[in-house]
Amino acid sequence: MLSHQGATLAESQPVVLRLDHLYRLTDNVGIYQHAKLSRPDPAFGYCIDDNARALIAAIRAHRLTGDNSLLDYVRHYLSFVERCQRPDGRFHNFMASDGTWLDEVGSEDSQGRTIWALGVAAQHSPQIEVRVRALKILDQALPALWGLREPRGLAFSLLGLREWRQAEPATQIDELAVAFADGLVESYRRCAGSGWYWFEDVVTYCNARLPQALMDTQWQSQGMESLAWLCEQMHPRGWTSLVGNRGWYPRGGSKADHDQQAIDACATVSACVSAYRCSGDDRFRQWARSCFDWFLGRNDGRSQMIDPQTAGCYDGLEPAGVNLNQGAESLLAWLLASEDMIEQGWT
Repeated sequence: MLSHQGATLAESQPVVLRLDHLYRLTDNVGIYQHAKLSRPDPAFGYCIDDNARALIAAIRAHRLTGDNSLLDYVRHYLSFVERCQRPDGRFHNFMASDGTWLDEVGSEDSQGRTIWALGVAAQHSPQIEVRVRALKILDQALPALWGLREPRGLAFSLLGLREWRQAEPATQIDELAVAFADGLVESYRRCAGSGWYWFEDVVTYCNARLPQALMDTQWQSQGMESLAWLCEQMHPRGWTSLVGNRGWYPRGGSKADHDQQAIDACATVSACVSAYRCSGDDRFRQWARSCFDWFLGRNDGRSQMIDPQTAGCYDGLEPAGVNLNQGAESLLAWLLASEDMIEQGWT
C-alpha cells in the first residue's frame, strides 16, 4: 500500500471548504468508493455509506457557500440512495460500476447511516423535491428499522430520527427514537464500569457517534460521560491519537496506534460539537479542535492528511506515514469535520 511521511503543519490555518475532490469522485450515478491516488477507481464501484455521507456534506456545503451547482450533486446522491432501497424498505450497500448489486442487504451500520442522511435531507434540503423524496424513502424504511440491534446502527439511525421527527412529526418516529436511545444505554450499562466507560468490550471504529446519539435525550449524561472517557483515551500525548484498526482497543488491553482513519477524527469532532452545544463544557471544544487538527498534521506521524493540490484526504495514517490513496470515506470525513468547525465559528 502506497504511503509516505507527510508534511507537518506547524500552525492551524483558516479552513476553506474546497470541493474539488468531491466533484472529481462523483459521476452521474453517485460518488465512487475508492481512488488510486487522487483518481476515481471504478473497480470498487459505489456504496450507500459514502453516498449517504456525501448527501449530508453537499446539503451543508450548499448552506455554507450558496453555490447552487451543489444542488445537482444532492440529487445524484439521493438518487443513488433511492436506487439502493429494496422492496422491504432496507438498503443494499455495495454496487459494482456496471450496476450489479454486490450484496443482498447492507449492514446495520449502512442502514443507519442512510436513515441519518435521509433525515438531514428531509429537514434541511432547500429543494422541495428532495425533501419529499427523502420522506418517501424514510416512510418505506420505517417498518424495517425496528429490526436494528447493533449499537452503531442504532446510533446512526437515532441521529437521523432526530432530523426526521422535525420534518415529519409522528408518534411512531418518537417511539422508535426512545427505543433506540434505550438500546444504546442498555449496551452502555452492560459494559461500563471499573475504568471502562464504553458501550462494548472493544473500542473499534466511528466510535464517537455512539455518545453523540445520546445528546439531547434523557440519557445525555451517559453520552457526556462516555464521550469524555473516549477523548481522554485518545489524548495520552497532548494531541489526538485515534484508535487504530490493527487491533483496536480491547478492554484490559492497549490501544492500537495504527492504522488511524479519518472517519474517527470526523466522528469525534462532530460528537464534541454536539456535547459542547448541550453542556458548554470547554473540554469538548478543545477536544474538537484537537481532533480537527489531526487532519492538519497534529497526529502521531506529524503528517498532514490533506493534499493541498487535490483537496482530497489521505486514506489513513500508517506507521510509515500516510496512505496516499484519497477515497470517498476520507474525503467526506474531512469535509464534514470542516463544516462542523465552520458552522461553529471555530476556524
